[in-house]
Amino acid sequence: VGVTACSREDRQRLAELYGLDPVGVALVPNGADLESLLYIETRERERVQRRLTDFGVLFMGSLHGPNIEAARYICDDLAPQFPDLQFWIVGSVCRHCEAGGSNVYLFDEVNDIDKHALLACARLAVNPVTSGSGSNLKMAEYLGAGLPVLSTPHGARGMALEGVNGVFLESLGNFPEKLKIVVNDLERGALKGKVGTGPGFAPAEHDWRVIAGNYYAFLVSTGLKTETLC
Repeated sequence: VGVTACSREDRQRLAELYGLDPVGVALVPNGADLESLLYIETRERERVQRRLTDFGVLFMGSLHGPNIEAARYICDDLAPQFPDLQFWIVGSVCRHCEAGGSNVYLFDEVNDIDKHALLACARLAVNPVTSGSGSNLKMAEYLGAGLPVLSTPHGARGMALEGVNGVFLESLGNFPEKLKIVVNDLERGALKGKVGTGPGFAPAEHDWRVIAGNYYAFLVSTGLKTETLC
């Protein structure tokens, strides 16, 4: 019903292209079922990692062009530069990947139990996405699980993540160097505080229940009869 946009940037762009009032465009961002995610505090994640033999770096993605590009970048460019790290790629995007190195693991689609286990055991998530619109569902899931994330600015689009604790933004050209710094900081326990907290960012805004509630309120504000929404 009406016009919806996945991010504030998309909403503004739609308004410019079609002469719309941005106020009349509903914001329906990508979200996650945050209540189902187990949030792992930084210190607990460090304790879990000490029981593992490798530093796990997670990327999750569906079979979608921008994700395919990002996964191939991980397999072909990033992983060979970091043989001491394990790169875990999860989701249907794996069907377009070839794990060329021994440190890349393709999990394909997994059930919620296995996904939550991977989110809990990883030390870092990466999101080297450089194209696409809207926002990335994976970012909400990473932060909802308390997992630090290194992302391109484009991968973090649609979410107010500047200055958020545990979120590291870097261009693709400088991604390897930034990854080296972040991994070193995590290994020496330099990350303090609660991941996903910071000015202007409210994790709850990306919970599906909150998103649905906000959209319902928007529809009601347009004069739509509520009984037609059930």
